[in-house]
Amino acid sequence: ELAREPAPPGTGWLHDVKFLPGRQGVVVASFEREPLVLACQDSKWSWKDSFARFEPHERGTSGLAVSPPGGFIAASSFNHEVSLWNLEDFRFEVRFFGHLDEAWSVAVSPDGRTIASGGQDRLVLLWDSRWRPPDQRIEGEFRVSDPVFRREGRWLALRGQEDRVEVWDLRDNRLVKSLPDAGSPLCFTESD
Repeated sequence: ELAREPAPPGTGWLHDVKFLPGRQGVVVASFEREPLVLACQDSKWSWKDSFARFEPHERGTSGLAVSPPGGFIAASSFNHEVSLWNLEDFRFEVRFFGHLDEAWSVAVSPDGRTIASGGQDRLVLLWDSRWRPPDQRIEGEFRVSDPVFRREGRWLALRGQEDRVEVWDLRDNRLVKSLPDAGSPLCFTESD
């Protein structure tokens, strides 16, 4: 065991955690507040209130994703938006609006250029991380689960109704495969 989580400040159910690239630390989402950073300094782990300007997430954070190149953190929230935060100093960068209801989950493509967000509106929106409006949307009966990108970013796996996993080709917004009773997608294998 490397660390045991100290008691978090304030209240809130902690429900999503992502490692911070190149650092000894994790970012944690809470249903009732802004994300927190649990970081190691001098062999001691402690909570950091790093996201000082997290006002848009008044109702908490529903999902987190860290861009693989390490440039930003994407956060989905209950107030229908997705926001990006600089990973160096946790400074707010941009807010994306497009969901018609709560945004529940978020993922970042392996190259860091595309953000996928899923919401209670049963839409999956694809955003350009260079701050452009969504140029793609996938409509369906999707459930709460992080979208999963294939390593080259061309395919996206989503959790459908009745534990079905759907694999979509993002080049032409086409359903490639539907896997019944597969549960939630976790990752693509190297041979996929």
